Order: sequence, then C-alpha cells, then structure tokens
Amino acid sequence: MESYPFWRIEEGAPGLPAIATPWNSAMPSWKDQLTSDEIWRIILAEYRISGREPRTPEGGER
Repeated sequence: MESYPFWRIEEGAPGLPAIATPWNSAMPSWKDQLTSDEIWRIILAEYRISGREPRTPEGGER
C-alpha cells in the first residue's frame, strides 16, 4: 500500500524546507481531524476514481 500519500495527508506540507520543492504546498495537516482509517479510505477512493490500482510489494503480495 502507498505510505507516501498517507504521510502527505496526515502531515500536510506547510513549513517543509525549500529542498522539498515541488512537494511543499499549502495543504494543511489532517492528523488532528482524520483517523488513520479515514485517511486510508481517502487514498483508496482517489485510486478508485482515477481508475488506477495501488502499488503492491514485489511478488504481488498485499
């Protein structure tokens, strides 16, 4: 499962150092408003809407 999108939603981006460009953005941190389960549901919904599958570990295991 993709851990970067989870981290990005949970931590947001304000205050990232300049070296983080282009990943620094105005997106707020959502860790105080959303549970881990809610964040994963958002990520899975994004994949579903885009018609893409999340990456899986080598060997196809989940």
